[in-house]
Amino acid sequence: YFIAEDEALVISARWPDCRFANVNLWNRFQQTYDYVNRNATLNRVQTVTDDEQRFEVVLSHQKPNHPNWLDTEGAPFGMVFWRYFLVQGEVECPVARVVKLSEL
Repeated sequence: YFIAEDEALVISARWPDCRFANVNLWNRFQQTYDYVNRNATLNRVQTVTDDEQRFEVVLSHQKPNHPNWLDTEGAPFGMVFWRYFLVQGEVECPVARVVKLSEL
């Protein structure tokens, strides 16, 4: 991702049928952000989804009024890493868009 202070990256996705799934943020050295003190990762249990397991994740520097927020820790760029274990069926490709924070 690459976002400004007044922007957010909104990712629309669907959890596949699998044993474990999560999404987390990494820095450019492929190190996970501070998941102990911040919202740096979400798994299927933590994510607010609809009946079909569809959801949106919001990445931003400031906490928006959204249940599936990932904290960029103020980093203007980083990586979004998706992890799925023992998948059964197809995995839909997440779709991302950059919006202004004021639009959320």
